[in-house]
Amino acid sequence: MNDHDEGGAAGPHPSRRRAQGQLEAQVLAALGESPEAATAGWVQERIGGGIAYTTVITILTRLHDKGAVERERSGRSFRWTPVADGAGLATWGAAAGTTVSALSSANSAVTLICVLRAATAL
Repeated sequence: MNDHDEGGAAGPHPSRRRAQGQLEAQVLAALGESPEAATAGWVQERIGGGIAYTTVITILTRLHDKGAVERERSGRSFRWTPVADGAGLATWGAAAGTTVSALSSANSAVTLICVLRAATAL
């Protein structure tokens, strides 16, 4: 027997695990759709799929640490906004050494993830 048979570390459905950065991309995409700064609860509802509120907070905090989102205090919580639109991503990507083809071939949220990884490697 292997871990998959017992529901081990990989769980009973290992193929359902998201690719690296996919949840970050979904969170950024949701924030990009918001007409104003969004709460984590709003992002959670927009993403759907049974994502826990605490997971959304963790992803938003990591994106904040990477400089991809800004936050402003709202009561006991925060409201979140992405730091760049599509044009801003292209400028940021060029500064980080990301190729124009990579920027034009992906959606803005996934592009931002790639740009952030490239910038982190600098």
